[in-house]
Amino acid sequence: LVLEQLLAVSLPEFGAFRFDSPRFERARRLLRWLPAALVTVGIVYYAVLIGRYTLMTHVGMWTSTADLGEYDNQFFNSLHGHPFRLPASEGNLRDWSALKFHADFIIYVLLPFYAIKPGPESLLIIQTVLVALTALPIYLFGARRLPRWIAAVVALCFLLLPVIQRPNFYDFHAVPIGMFFIAWAVLFLDRILHAERSLRRDYVFFWSSFALALASREDIAFGMVVISLFLLFYGKRLRLVATMLVLSASYFVVIKFVIMPRIGVVWYHAIYDDLKAVGFKNYGAVVATILTNPIFVLRSMVKEPKLLYLLHMTVPVLCLWVRRPYLLIAAVPSVFFTLMVTNRPPMYQTSFQYAFGWFPYIVTASILALEGIGKVAGARRQAAAALALILVATGAGFQYGLLLGGKTIVGGFAEKRVTVTPEEVQRYRELKRLVAQIPPDASVSATAGEGPHVSTRLILYNLGYALGDKPDYILFHKSLSKGEAQRVLPVVESGDYGLVEERDVFMLLRRGHDVTKNPR
Repeated sequence: LVLEQLLAVSLPEFGAFRFDSPRFERARRLLRWLPAALVTVGIVYYAVLIGRYTLMTHVGMWTSTADLGEYDNQFFNSLHGHPFRLPASEGNLRDWSALKFHADFIIYVLLPFYAIKPGPESLLIIQTVLVALTALPIYLFGARRLPRWIAAVVALCFLLLPVIQRPNFYDFHAVPIGMFFIAWAVLFLDRILHAERSLRRDYVFFWSSFALALASREDIAFGMVVISLFLLFYGKRLRLVATMLVLSASYFVVIKFVIMPRIGVVWYHAIYDDLKAVGFKNYGAVVATILTNPIFVLRSMVKEPKLLYLLHMTVPVLCLWVRRPYLLIAAVPSVFFTLMVTNRPPMYQTSFQYAFGWFPYIVTASILALEGIGKVAGARRQAAAALALILVATGAGFQYGLLLGGKTIVGGFAEKRVTVTPEEVQRYRELKRLVAQIPPDASVSATAGEGPHVSTRLILYNLGYALGDKPDYILFHKSLSKGEAQRVLPVVESGDYGLVEERDVFMLLRRGHDVTKNPR
């Protein structure tokens, strides 16, 4: 922040180097396309490097059944005619049962890409590529309001953000997919709102992006409600904005409070237990507290971990989006799902997928802040802010990310290495040899670390939750948790399952197999 102020003073001393001479025509043409070229290189670099690193964490067995194995299992079931069936979560073999957790209809849009090579590796690559590509609509939105080089700076800083890279290493989720489509929806909405005569294709692209964003996950519709309410005060294309508001609100209410509860009841409302008003139930109890005792809600948010979380959302973007009061609206879509949570720390930690819910709102707001600086204080003041943004984003990316080096990153619950040792590679190969003995159509119950390596099938059970309905095979790591041991040992002693083979630290049991090796 100090550097920004100093640059604002010192930049005028450099003067302006002008390319007025005809001999600089070619240089001007090259410079015109240079920002877009740099953004393209950044996107490719992120996709290739981070994609490779996420695959390394899978080989090193840093992934888990929850959530990579579960999503792979759900994708595979969807591919074979079982919509929203997810036995890997709680052993439920009914179609549509997983809809009680999340309305990830976007799965069916991604299925053609997944079908090319079904497996958890495909999901890791799909997620990483879409996260990287989100920088493109951010750049295009910025280029409409800022000099192109500043728009490129914002897009590249987006890729450097630790809160973008960290959750990319926590298995697979639909939230970053929604972030990608929200960014496109914002871009085309901006084109429509500010065009003298809107093109039909802009409407087509907008409504397509809007629908795909809503289809990614049910709570994304809440963000669209917030955007719609904000734009109502903007006063342009009111019919379009009102339609957005009605569709978003209706979708959120119908999916979240009508359809999903009919499929099944989950524990999500329990994460707000400390905010629940007496005499009310579920989410209604939380809303009652927000409306009647907002000071209590604010006090519950003033905690060190939540402050640290908020700093990760502000410092790497130079606090741009918090400088103007009206831009604070960018935080509203995610505050309820993160900072207001009282009983689930992962929801306000930057290594989990919930951080993606803040984007692209705060990046869009940062672009608007830079635009405002240019209008009020001039181009040099705007350039000073952009140069300071480069420094702070680079610093944050270097300390907490991987694009600028580093061999470890916090993803999910733990710090993960993006390099694997020869011993880990050998362990992975031994596991694959064991998995190769399991027929593709067999049902399997597996421990959490081994689940993602055998989840590309119709029936996978998570030994951490339940043994399952007489699975054909049981695959487990020797280091069983107490709950897993309580499920594995009785079936071994019963003689219903026999030890097929032991490789490295892994054991494979088969129902009805010879029990000669069971005493091991």
